[in-house]
Amino acid sequence: MLVVGTGDGIRVFERSGKSWRAGPAGLEGNVVSQIALDPARPGHLLAASRRGVYESDDGAASWRLALADVDARAVVLDADGTAYVGTYPAGVRRRAPGGEFEILGGLSELPTYGTWSFPGAPHLPLVRDIALSPRRTGTVYAAVEVGGVMGSEDRGDSWAELREGLQPDVHSVACVDGGSDRLYAATGVGFYRSGDAGASWESACEGLDDLYSVPLAVDPGEPGTLFTAAARSRPRTWRTREQGADAKIYRSTDGASTWEAVMDGLGDTLVAAVDALAVDGEGTVYAGLSDGRVLTGPSLAESWSVLADGLGRVTALAVA
Repeated sequence: MLVVGTGDGIRVFERSGKSWRAGPAGLEGNVVSQIALDPARPGHLLAASRRGVYESDDGAASWRLALADVDARAVVLDADGTAYVGTYPAGVRRRAPGGEFEILGGLSELPTYGTWSFPGAPHLPLVRDIALSPRRTGTVYAAVEVGGVMGSEDRGDSWAELREGLQPDVHSVACVDGGSDRLYAATGVGFYRSGDAGASWESACEGLDDLYSVPLAVDPGEPGTLFTAAARSRPRTWRTREQGADAKIYRSTDGASTWEAVMDGLGDTLVAAVDALAVDGEGTVYAGLSDGRVLTGPSLAESWSVLADGLGRVTALAVA
């Protein structure tokens, strides 16, 4: 099942042999920022939107509002069913299994909190992505745009700044097990990685022709294989030039030490921005574009095909 978030709700696509067929659609009128699939309960998912967090128990066939009156930008489900939501302005909410969402206040107590900002008015930062440690239960990482990565070891009750060496304009964060938590971050000024659970970061841009990166996806079967996409410059310039975002999709097979563009079948660059990436358990990669297309291709091949078109701006992807 592939769940696609757009600027106007959710679309679901289901496998039919080697092809895909359209499934349920819903949440029309909602800008869907992120989608979380429950690793323990098939068919259970959460969708973050500007109006709150929606929940489904039947594979997106029907929805209920689980958290209202919140501008939700990120959502993730832990293996035990705990849900975390990142919001605008920057904050995190948590729901234990069977409980209600509660506000976690630790972010506002951090020393640099007052310096976090956002380029657009009213210049308030947001939690744009959340990652969970695969090896340390209760360890959570929050990507703040613009502020950096913040980490918690107690399910979000308290937080620490994990910013040393990191460009603070963070758009996505991912965590894999590398002895210690190994973190990756896509930012507005390139790609970064940390081998010590965020205590220090280093730039990891070798092979990237472009540096404005938004999406990030790790191959669950090959944690050293990851994907990002990068545009030539910042979004404010895309509407005023013929080449648009001038974007490329990139792959690394060595934990972000080096990158290569994977653009076969797409031309040299994409006019549309690539806002979402996902990789399934079989190594198939999915890319969501601002022009309404969803692309798909095998992880270690370079040829892309169009899975769906005409969806409006694709803002989020989740695959099971």
